[in-house]
This record gives sequence, structure tokens and C-alpha cells, in this order.
Amino acid sequence: MIALAMSGGIDSAVAAWLLKQQGHDVGGFFMKHPYQAEDETDAGRLADFLGIPLEVVDVSEPFETVVENFTNEYFAGRTPNPCVFCNRTVKFGVLFDHARKKIDADFFATGHYVRMTETDGFPALLRGLDPDKDQSYVLYGIDRARLSRLRFPLGERTKSEVRYIAAEAELPLRDKKESQDICFVPNGCHSEFLHARRPNVNTAGRFVSPEGDFLALHGGFEQFTIGQRKGMGVGFGKRIFVLRLDPATRDVVIGPWEDLAIRHLTVMETRWLLPEDPEDEFSCQIKVRYRCREASGTVRPLKNGARVDFFEPLHGVAPGQSAVFYHGDRVLGGGVITEAF
Repeated sequence: MIALAMSGGIDSAVAAWLLKQQGHDVGGFFMKHPYQAEDETDAGRLADFLGIPLEVVDVSEPFETVVENFTNEYFAGRTPNPCVFCNRTVKFGVLFDHARKKIDADFFATGHYVRMTETDGFPALLRGLDPDKDQSYVLYGIDRARLSRLRFPLGERTKSEVRYIAAEAELPLRDKKESQDICFVPNGCHSEFLHARRPNVNTAGRFVSPEGDFLALHGGFEQFTIGQRKGMGVGFGKRIFVLRLDPATRDVVIGPWEDLAIRHLTVMETRWLLPEDPEDEFSCQIKVRYRCREASGTVRPLKNGARVDFFEPLHGVAPGQSAVFYHGDRVLGGGVITEAF
């Protein structure tokens, strides 16, 4: 028996279809929280069509921790990735535990575009075959003790192949638009969402130069992230970028592209997908955002953290995002960026 996380989208539905084609018994589990009412109905339709049972699991309480962390991080001047936190604590934490106990499942599957293999007798998480859909960046935080129980049916396929399978199987909702937003901020306006949660917090302040000179006013520092160029709400007559956020003064420091260059960063809350936590410095590829190309550098493990030194300057690195470490296609681990310099 395989427990499958069903989101109400086409990816998890095709994952279910593929598992059934392989002869597996599949039990579906939908994560219910206050931000996904429509998807619950869609998941039910897809499960009925596929002929698999679906349990709706209320994860509102642990999911609220994800939303609260997102809120706190933005008001602290950082740029969080809530999917990393949610996957670690809720989907591959609370839901994983509930689903496996409920149906005594051998494995837990999702529709993520990642692959699994085995290296020297230990399960290894790999990038998805489709580089445009690879989701390994948001899964580095999974408990490594759970890797052997995971299955990712879409990892060897491209998104176009998945859409073709959905059409051939005549799955309902096969033309459903794929969401590009954070699930609890469906309109993409995170500033509006944040101030609905903290209506009495004033984040308006000044745009200032790297030297501290006043340039203009802004409506709230949480609207900006390091490396941002557009959406300032005011023209400066030249290409400028967000360099730093200072929540204490509410200043947004802006300047030229070259001032964004960094060569080092520190991470905390490191998670490793290796048999043992590394102790010695090693070279690898590093991704510092979900949608970016990796850079090469060295990682020196520290207590609950690591220091990263890049071989070439990197631009637009934002504290709060994750730095994820790769050896080729294999995910070695990662951590939350606390400082870039």
C-alpha cells in the first residue's frame, strides 16, 4: 500500500494514476487548512475518478505555524520560502506520519518533480529530470530517516509528459491552471496578506543610499527583497537595486548592481540528506533561490550551521531564503541563509 498526498492538482493525480498502473494499492490524503477550500473539492473529484479512497486530514494547527513563521520572517526584514518549512514540518512530517499509520502504508508518495536512487546503500534525493520543474530545492529539509519510505512517480518525467498522460487518461481537471503563488497568498500580494495579520505594524520608511542619504519614501519594507529592481514605486533615473533591509530603522538601502556582489554566506538550521553529518569542508554546487542557477563554492560545516565561500561573486542573495547544496544531481543538504557578505 502506498499513501499519496493529493493536492487537488494534476501532478498528484497523474502520480496516483501511474502508481495504479504499476499495480499498487493507493490511499489518497488531502491536507486541509483554511486556505485551500476549492482544492479539497478538486481532490475529491480526482480520487473518485481514479477509484482510490481519499481522507481529508485537518492540518490547520501545524500549518498555522508555517504562516506565522512566514509573517515573522518578513517583518524581520528577511525573505522566507514557506514551502521549505511546510514540506519539512507538515507534508513530510504531520501528513507522512498520519498517512502511514492510518493505512499501514509501505511508502509515502507525492507529485513532486524529484527522483530517488541509492548510493552506497543509502537513499539519495536527486533533482527532477525536467530542469524547468525540478523541486529538489524545497525538499532538502526532509528527515533523512524517511527517505527510504518516499516515492516520487513524476521524477523521471517532464511536465509536458505529465500533461499528455492526464489527457490520455481523460483525468478531470486536466486543464486546471497551475498555481504559481504561495498557497495561502493566492493573489500574490503578500504585503496585503501580511498587514491583514499585523494591522497595527507600521513598516513605511525611507529609501536611502549605501551612505545613508535620504532618497525617497516607501510604503513598507516588507514589499522588497534583496536584488529587486522593479516595483519601487518611484523612479531614480538609473538602474538601482535593493541592497539591504533594515527593519529597525525601516530603511530600504538601494544602489547599483555591483554593490549586490557577495562572496560568502552563513546558514543555520542545516539539514543533511547524507548518512552522517559532514565534518570537513567540501566543494559543491549551491542554489540560493528556488529559481536560479547554482554557483560553485565550498561549504564548511559548523555547529547547526555552515559557512559557504563562493568561487565567483554572487548577486541578489537574500537572508531567509535557503542555500541548498548539490553534488551533481544529488541533494546533499542545506540551511537557511542568515548572512551574506
